[in-house]
Amino acid sequence: MRQFCETVSMSLMCSHPKINTFTEFEKNPKFYPLYKSIDFIGRKKNVKLLGLSDQVGIVLKEIYNFHNQYSHASALSIYYHFISSKEQEISFGGDFHPDKIQFYNTEIEDRIDAAIFLYSLMDNIERILKENNVIS
Repeated sequence: MRQFCETVSMSLMCSHPKINTFTEFEKNPKFYPLYKSIDFIGRKKNVKLLGLSDQVGIVLKEIYNFHNQYSHASALSIYYHFISSKEQEISFGGDFHPDKIQFYNTEIEDRIDAAIFLYSLMDNIERILKENNVIS
């Protein structure tokens, strides 16, 4: 999800000819700070040029930050294990816990909402490309 936020942000900024993101990226793609694209998309100038709501940058940053904290395995998740009551059965990593079903449902709903929001931004990319005669 974190990479998707970066990709959508970069795509939006690269879609507008008055935002020099593509030119800067093309100069040295290996060292372009893709992780900063979330901050760049929220700049007032970029929001205005792209015809986006002021909230887009804020929502993207929230989605990005939320998923950023869970995108790397922690020592706890790596070392966590339990031994089952069944003989010779052991589990490493996460496990299903029936008491957490509401938490799981909330997590899934949040991910679906984030995906719908990010997908809707792709319509903006198409609109901008059409306005600038990049696509028909």
